[in-house]
Amino acid sequence: MFLGWIIEHNLFSHEFEEESQDEINQFKLRQMTGTQIYINWDGVLADNMLNDEGNQFAMYYFNNEDEWKYIDDYSGIFTDDGETLYHVQVT
Repeated sequence: MFLGWIIEHNLFSHEFEEESQDEINQFKLRQMTGTQIYINWDGVLADNMLNDEGNQFAMYYFNNEDEWKYIDDYSGIFTDDGETLYHVQVT
């Protein structure tokens, strides 16, 4: 889901865009999910796939020792009625 959010907000690098232009277009047309693109990249999301702003956001959001911003937001939005984080439907 995060890679899809990155694509929606144009926070990907020029290199990623060159390599994935068809996938990006399919994603924007809702013909492919961010998860599918992530799988096509062998389950890797590396810093060179993001532009400077994307990297700054990712470091702030995922790499904070004091707060679990991502997991707190994710669980607050997607879990209810006894569901776990692993039951979120891919959209």
